[in-house]
Amino acid sequence: AHVVNFRDITERKKAEDELLIIMAAVESSSDAIGMSDPQGHHIYQNNAFTELFEYSTPEELEKAGGPPTVYSDKVIARDVFNAIMNGRSWRGEAEMISKRGRRLSILLRGDAIKDNQGRIIGLLGINTDITERKQAAMQLERTLRETRVRLEVSQALAGNKTEEEVLDVLIQKAGLYPEASVALLTFEMMDDTHINTVIVRRSESFKSGSSVIPVGTKLTGSTNPKLFKLLESGKDHILDDIMTNENFDEHIRKEFIQYGMKSYASIPLADGDEWIGFFGITSRLPAFFDEEKLHLYRALADLGAVALRAARLRETARESQQRFQILVETLNDWVW
Repeated sequence: AHVVNFRDITERKKAEDELLIIMAAVESSSDAIGMSDPQGHHIYQNNAFTELFEYSTPEELEKAGGPPTVYSDKVIARDVFNAIMNGRSWRGEAEMISKRGRRLSILLRGDAIKDNQGRIIGLLGINTDITERKQAAMQLERTLRETRVRLEVSQALAGNKTEEEVLDVLIQKAGLYPEASVALLTFEMMDDTHINTVIVRRSESFKSGSSVIPVGTKLTGSTNPKLFKLLESGKDHILDDIMTNENFDEHIRKEFIQYGMKSYASIPLADGDEWIGFFGITSRLPAFFDEEKLHLYRALADLGAVALRAARLRETARESQQRFQILVETLNDWVW
């Protein structure tokens, strides 16, 4: 006689099919999905995770230090894993770093995977790359702020202002960042290419402490050769660390250090080929000048240069008119 055993595998087959569907969805997801065991050891990553973080296999990332390796801020990494390893969810933004050093803005959703009895059997991280979105938003914000600054400065400079009035407006509007001290200096030119003297026309510390260079100070090329070489290049010059940079004349560097200044930038004021002066900006913070700050200072310098040149042209025209008037009066006296 034969004994035949029948087992209903319908439920198991259904579960396997559901698992295949889930895994296919995970693999095709545009989000970078990673999974770890309950102890935090990296055991799975989908294709998007591999492409984003540049670790080709879970074993490679685990060998590099595991999931915390991709976090720029290790404190955030600790907070995330403390939360999900204790059964809590974690939601928020985190800066992460790929294998090749690319910095990424990530919207992270971290969760514990639990079985039917509520026991933690794994950890899940879903990473959405929002780097381009954030960069676009930051660019829009920078553009809007620059537009606002340009509009405010243009309105303040409107009208037939004298050179002194233009200088007053520029130093007032230069308080874009309270952590910086700003000096506005103008040139006396020997010829079209060489600067003879630099004069401090305005100086303001805003909230950063005492001004480094008093108004009226004159600097000459003979005593400040390194500074003048930088100025005659006609380009921005940025020093992230005054202490270690050798492009400063020693006595100027000592003066800055005495006032606790850490970083410096010079932004030229030029209208076309005509050099007028520059903003000398210092800060007590090292590496203070990022691209956004420099962009706003450049915008202010561009508007200032045009306004200063126009003021000088008006003054030249006024003086010419006065001389002509004197000449006419003299001729009239002679005739009569």
